Amino acid sequence: MRRRSGFNAFTSDVLQKEKIGGGAEVFRTVGKKWRDLSDSDKDSYRKKAAESGPDVSMPSKDERSLKIVTNMMKEVTELEALGGHYVLLCSFGGQLVHGGSVIGENLIKDKDLVKSFGNLIQLSHEEKDDVSVKCLQELFNSKYMAVARLVASSSQEGYRDNKRISSTEQQKDALCESSTARNSDGRPPCCLGPGY
Repeated sequence: MRRRSGFNAFTSDVLQKEKIGGGAEVFRTVGKKWRDLSDSDKDSYRKKAAESGPDVSMPSKDERSLKIVTNMMKEVTELEALGGHYVLLCSFGGQLVHGGSVIGENLIKDKDLVKSFGNLIQLSHEEKDDVSVKCLQELFNSKYMAVARLVASSSQEGYRDNKRISSTEQQKDALCESSTARNSDGRPPCCLGPGY
């Protein structure tokens, strides 16, 4: 869990007001200024950090996901330090992780936004399910296509019980075979039996 701290709030203020070089120089300069602050000033920054929103908790024990979210949080914290505003919404493994600047956190409090984001996540999962069903259907069709060709080719030849039949009888056979209802002898009710 990453706790919001007074030092973070102080760093944000300093970087908004002053132009300081990059990397280590920033932390040296800001760290020295933080150490030189009085306890009452530090307490005011701690209070500001506490009021800026809840702690940001890391979402998962999955190390790769945790690393990605950690890097994202570092990047957006730097943006906030430069005076930018941000909202970060991440969803994986059934968890929703969010963070943001003060303005961003106010945006997250909008229940419609979070609900819309949740609906989009649900839709993305439904589409994945549809894709897997489609893949299964394609697999099934590819496996049984040869059988379908055999059945289709024998009915197209115009033979029944080793006797040649007319195209009208072929159409009746096809209609009867497509019916789902069956008589006691197993034939569809529209069939009159061999020879009609």
